[in-house]
Amino acid sequence: MKLRDKLGRLDMGMRPPVPPITTPMPTVEASAPQEPTRLDMLSSLRAQLSSLQQRTRPRERVQIATAPVQRPGRSFSEALLDEHDRMPAREVVVPGERVETPRGPLYQTVVWHDLEHRHGGSEVVRAARVQASEVALLALDAQLAGCELARALYIDTETTGLAGGSGTLPFLIGMAWFEDERLCVEQLLLPKPGLEGPMLTRLAERIARASTIVSYNGKSFDWPLLRTRFVLNRLAVPALPPHLDLLHCARRVYKARLGSVRLVHLEQELLGHERIDDLPGELIPQRYFEFMRGQADGSTLKPILDHNRHDLIALPALLGELARRFALDPSARQHACDQLAFARVAARAQERDRAIAHAQAVLEADVRGDFSAHAHLLVGELELKRGAIEKAVASFEAAVASGQDLERARAHLALAKLHEHKTKLLERALAHAACTLACEGEDARNRRMTRLSSRIQRRANSCS
Repeated sequence: MKLRDKLGRLDMGMRPPVPPITTPMPTVEASAPQEPTRLDMLSSLRAQLSSLQQRTRPRERVQIATAPVQRPGRSFSEALLDEHDRMPAREVVVPGERVETPRGPLYQTVVWHDLEHRHGGSEVVRAARVQASEVALLALDAQLAGCELARALYIDTETTGLAGGSGTLPFLIGMAWFEDERLCVEQLLLPKPGLEGPMLTRLAERIARASTIVSYNGKSFDWPLLRTRFVLNRLAVPALPPHLDLLHCARRVYKARLGSVRLVHLEQELLGHERIDDLPGELIPQRYFEFMRGQADGSTLKPILDHNRHDLIALPALLGELARRFALDPSARQHACDQLAFARVAARAQERDRAIAHAQAVLEADVRGDFSAHAHLLVGELELKRGAIEKAVASFEAAVASGQDLERARAHLALAKLHEHKTKLLERALAHAACTLACEGEDARNRRMTRLSSRIQRRANSCS
């Protein structure tokens, strides 16, 4: 019989005697042998069973974690902060100066750049002299028209990741602004968790003094992340002035030619500035994690500060250069594709004269003729909108002569519509309608031609 079965039978059949209170327990001679009772047998069997269970139980493995333990529902950054809290206290040495504030210590670095400072071939101070009305047209944002760009605040952050959300920590907040036509770059560094309050308070003070915010992808990333940190730290979210995101401007103009519109690429292409020994952005979170874990000292943060400072200086330099090129500065030699993009931006901003001027510049710069038909089409549309019918016809016919199949079809379609509805030259409209297959399809072309043929026939019948 198995040990477990014996234990069960003994447990079921045991009835321990309860002696009466008035009856004394019988005395047993010390030398007399004792028979094992059911209780003794039960205790012995239980001890044997416990011993067997201990021998057959698998040993638990203890593993020392070398990386933050990431529980479900928690980001890697939050796990890292938990690990930092469990680490023994150590002296934190970071670049910059420690400033005591009512909310705690603030770690900051401040660098001033003189009036003559250039970023590549562009003068940084030019951004402080740009007309806000010009920037409003370039950004397609009427709110910027009343801003004083000399009081703009440029912001850029370095974070523990690009996913966003409450688990992403902005450990470096960079700010730049002009004072007496000098550029001040201030960087606020978070040496350990729990010290965000002084950083965010300082940022709110600078935002309150600014007429506008200038960033690169700040509308989609930097500001939503900072706003979340204000909420999580139970601080009032500052009211944001008009926000100019230069990524949107750069994408409209340079995406077609460059493909990538990363800030470092625009520095090379537009400003002639190439960074040397710059820390790639994808390595920045790893460097900060190493510092947080105590695997590196404060010197590992210096390349991060340098990278962020270059980004901040590039923002006003890029703004000034974009405004200069949008204003058709003769000294700014531009690619025909970029000129065409500026023309389209001006057309969207209802600046027809500027759009036509950019389109004419495309025709001068387009030696190979890759973009001439597009420029003629745009000029024709703009001239048609302001009622210059003859100029519109001339532009569309020039597009027919210089374009590829699709561009020629679009020009033929524009001429078919123009002659049908404006000049009433239905025979010309019919001739152009026969050449629109590439842009509007067979069914639409046939309907247009049938309608024009019917109108021509009715007019002939009425004349006869």
